[in-house]
Amino acid sequence: MRQIKVKQLTQESFSVYGTFANLTSPQGPYLEMRDGKARFYRDIIFLNTGGQTTATLSVTQAFQIENKIDAIEMHSKSTECILPLDGDVIIHVAPATANGDMPVDRIEAFLIPKGTVVILNRAVWHGAPFAVGRETVNSLISLPERAYAEDCFVYAIPEQDQAVIVTD
Repeated sequence: MRQIKVKQLTQESFSVYGTFANLTSPQGPYLEMRDGKARFYRDIIFLNTGGQTTATLSVTQAFQIENKIDAIEMHSKSTECILPLDGDVIIHVAPATANGDMPVDRIEAFLIPKGTVVILNRAVWHGAPFAVGRETVNSLISLPERAYAEDCFVYAIPEQDQAVIVTD
């Protein structure tokens, strides 16, 4: 029987077959969120879907902090994938709105277990995940290329309407 030796995965050794990225140790430029308590490593790797839009895989790195909701965002043209890779997270969401108004009184929070993928519908309001039980949790994010720059509407929640997520 023929034996095949396992090779070390490097960009050079794998380039003829495709590309790869380590999503639990993200590298490169990032956008800071929540005053430096979360980081968004954008467009780490690209996924050609064969269509007109290229999907990207990014990482949101959430740090364990007070679960205070003071901002929320939405993408009017695209869905978003969130997959916690190395720990549980809490996400907050609010229903999509036709006119872009942000329904602060309708924000809900959900515990997303490690390894569970969530797909948010187009125009659903949401924010960066909150880490649960760990100092840092990395979550895979998939969006169309540059959606964070071209289709991202951020709403800063006025102080009197801000909320804190509680767990039982």
